[in-house]
Amino acid sequence: MEHQSESPTLEELALQSSFQQWVRYPTPMLDQYWEMWMQGHPDRITLVNQARELVLSLHFPDDLTLEEVDEEWSKMQYLIQQESTEDVHVYHIERRRSLSFWVSRAAIVTGVLLGIALVYTWMRPLPMLTYKSGYGQVKNVVLPDGSTVVLNAHSSIRLDATWDANKPREVWMDGEAYFSVKHQSNNQRFLVHTPDSMTVEVLGTTFTVLSRATQSRVILNTGKIRLHRRIAGKSEAVVMQPGEQIALKKETKKLEKRMVNPEIYKGFTNNKLIFQNTPLPEIISQLEELYNLEVQTTDSLLLKKEFTGTFPINKPALLLEAITRAYKLQVIKERNRLVLEPVKDTL
Repeated sequence: MEHQSESPTLEELALQSSFQQWVRYPTPMLDQYWEMWMQGHPDRITLVNQARELVLSLHFPDDLTLEEVDEEWSKMQYLIQQESTEDVHVYHIERRRSLSFWVSRAAIVTGVLLGIALVYTWMRPLPMLTYKSGYGQVKNVVLPDGSTVVLNAHSSIRLDATWDANKPREVWMDGEAYFSVKHQSNNQRFLVHTPDSMTVEVLGTTFTVLSRATQSRVILNTGKIRLHRRIAGKSEAVVMQPGEQIALKKETKKLEKRMVNPEIYKGFTNNKLIFQNTPLPEIISQLEELYNLEVQTTDSLLLKKEFTGTFPINKPALLLEAITRAYKLQVIKERNRLVLEPVKDTL
């Protein structure tokens, strides 16, 4: 949902696309949002009612094009200039007219300008909301339907500013995120799209999605989801049960299913990195993705090792220290580039 200012003016409130959507085409979700907004801003209820009347009083042809709007705008600018000149002339002749007369004339001009702005706003597509987390940062996001998303570091999601109750709820993501989806009374679908042509379809559940350059996977915590993938013009669908992980192998482009402990993979929601017999190449990938590091090793045997441990997500140095101690390594650091190599024996 679009961010609302604490004390919007009448014009600012009327111009907000989500407000216009609610007034003209209300949905249960929009009703709930604006009711909660007014509960939190009881002093703005009169303003909301005035803005609502303003939006409803403005009627424009459905087939009006942007070119026609531009033409009308040019005409209106000319008329406003003429109006201003006339006002000055009349004012000199009839100085005794009441202040309310001039206020009403100004209100008409303001209303016309606001109407034109509303046309532009209404004819354009609703904006997309984007939420991003930085390197080493975990972010919590509340979606328009009350569902929640926890973004792991260096991740993002995009979604429409408002959701139509008669259409699927859709989110486009990149990186890693944990979703807790609220089931809707009309069984409205919830879709998560990833860059590698995978779509997770749910009704109400909790799950983790990872989509990065080196690996992609979906892990189901609770409920049931259907994973769709489109490849070479063909569609593939797999139904998942709680505790299952489906990973997309980048080399073979095939989906592989196995049972896992979902709690390990959602550790970042509690600001933790949890590893349980995790291959070191996977840990190295996480260091690179989460902290904007380039990690290399001169010991090929090290890439066959596994590691177990739990660490604060905001302290990658503790993880590096534990790995170097466990495998007798030293770290050579050059800015964001780390080289792991065995400690040389000294006589």
